Amino acid sequence: MYTQVIAFAAVVALAPPVSQETDAYDGCAFISAAEVEAVMGAPLRGRPRIVRRTIMDMENYGCTYRSQDYTVEVRLETGRSKEGLDMYLKALGATVKGTTSKALQPVNGIGERAWWGPVSETNGMLHIVRGTDVLWVQTYGKTPGAGSLEKTRAIADKVFTQYQKVRK
Repeated sequence: MYTQVIAFAAVVALAPPVSQETDAYDGCAFISAAEVEAVMGAPLRGRPRIVRRTIMDMENYGCTYRSQDYTVEVRLETGRSKEGLDMYLKALGATVKGTTSKALQPVNGIGERAWWGPVSETNGMLHIVRGTDVLWVQTYGKTPGAGSLEKTRAIADKVFTQYQKVRK
């Protein structure tokens, strides 16, 4: 375990720095706090939190919205190669099957490909693929519908519409 952590840290440390010219997206610009509140049916607690991470060639732009009883996470992952995307999707399917004993469920009508992956009764993720980008939305918590495909898809539809406007 210790050796794996050191190896991962070495890979991350040796990754090239992100150029100042790299496209940058505000993860909270894909959906407003008011839209999240309207879909989830309860007010947020505090302001949404922007997330930005770089892991080797992959950029992760996101936002986390929290209320007292639910959380919505939105992420855009860019920079993967076609092979990297295939490996990611294979690992995603294995992870969902391993943790829930269920396979990813295809979702039609959004992106080039999309899958619903329930994590538990109150936690689920919708992954949307366009090109080699992966856009995912996760909802979880105690609010009715948190973690459901219905609420998560309602958020994802709004996010994907905005994503298509800014990521041509």
